[in-house]
Amino acid sequence: MIIVCRILAARLADIYGRGPVFFYSFLIILCSVFLISKIDSIHLLILAAVLFGIGAALCSPALSAFISDRTDPNARGTVFGFFYGAFDAGVIVAGAILGVVSDLAGLREMFVITAFCGCVSLALFSLLIRKGYRRSVQWTLGIKKR
Repeated sequence: MIIVCRILAARLADIYGRGPVFFYSFLIILCSVFLISKIDSIHLLILAAVLFGIGAALCSPALSAFISDRTDPNARGTVFGFFYGAFDAGVIVAGAILGVVSDLAGLREMFVITAFCGCVSLALFSLLIRKGYRRSVQWTLGIKKR
């Protein structure tokens, strides 16, 4: 799913905008993470995997394009190095923290907590990515100004 969707993803971000593609793809990822907490059959496992693959494939190019759009061409190497370094550090730290959460609350609950935290993060992103809440939400959801 990731390979197929990545080919389409870059084009979607160009057509619909970085904000909406990132927002909706991250929402798909959050749905898949929540769905993981409910898995009780191979069908749900496959559905969660497909949703995660689609969300991840659409999210990454949109976010990279957004960073590229907002970065001075002379600083892009530094900015992308920092971005991917921070992303990798987040994966490492999240693994350690979620391991503790899983020990304390259980594996299923850990996925619910992760999805909830992701929703909070997505809401903050949607409100704070641009100057002014209204402008941020419009940009994120792809609402055209009248």
